Amino acid sequence: AALGADPQMTLTLCAVKRASEIAMGSKEEALQLVGFPPNAGIQDPEGVRNKLAELFSTYLAEIWEIVQVSSVFKELSVPVSSWRRPWADALVTARHAQQLWAPHLAVSPHDFYQLLSGLGIGVAVLDRAVSPQLAEEAHGELETLADQGKLSEFSQSTCNPGSRHLWLRFGGVNVGPVPPALQRLGEALAGLPGALEAKAKEAQVPCPRLRLVPNLMAATYGHGSHYVPHKDMYSGGSCGFENTRMLTILCYLNPQWQPGDGGELRLFNTSPAPPSSPGPGSAVPRLLGITADHSESTTSSSHG
Repeated sequence: AALGADPQMTLTLCAVKRASEIAMGSKEEALQLVGFPPNAGIQDPEGVRNKLAELFSTYLAEIWEIVQVSSVFKELSVPVSSWRRPWADALVTARHAQQLWAPHLAVSPHDFYQLLSGLGIGVAVLDRAVSPQLAEEAHGELETLADQGKLSEFSQSTCNPGSRHLWLRFGGVNVGPVPPALQRLGEALAGLPGALEAKAKEAQVPCPRLRLVPNLMAATYGHGSHYVPHKDMYSGGSCGFENTRMLTILCYLNPQWQPGDGGELRLFNTSPAPPSSPGPGSAVPRLLGITADHSESTTSSSHG
């Protein structure tokens, strides 16, 4: 409401106003403020103002898109405390919450959490949590969906080339038909965030506030398909404004898997060294008085 009937126009005017204020100084100082070299090919004050206004407008437009997406997300999501399941409550322990959000508390000798605690990565493993029968039934349903042509085409994404997938929604409105085993599996897995949040509170482990969108991505990975190192928090645009995903749940439906088959999850350090020199636009949020996380999805990211 504060942005009026035409939010994009309001944001554009704000961008032009702020650009004009900065451009009133020297050209070199104005360009350096936003990370451009003094010889950026912009010769006059009006050119500096126009370049800054373009940069600011683009950034504010991206934030406005993210705000709209966030509003939709809130409408589609529910608090995790409202989606509790006995299976998840019985499975999750306080140690799992520590492993995710306080790995230094979960450290024990000869434990791989001793390594993770130094990397700033939180991960918990619930091995054999799903019964082999349910895993086989859900795996069979997914193969049937693939045979029926109901999965996506082979992905050309730089993130997961060669995969095929389908989004299944199992709660709320506009829910389509979901095969029974995948439905049972999805509803059970969706109970894990609420169980983790509850155990974290019991153990006084600080954890993020979580909301849940009750759906899952069911995917198949044939020969040659793979994930490249990436983040599960993707940028909303060139300025690197991220979404708010706080927890990813992976469930492997391969009860016959043996070491050597491939497909293992690999975790990487989440804190790559900062660039030696900031790129153009890196100071835009600060100049507009906006605080955000601007780390992009890169090849030195969190899971592959």
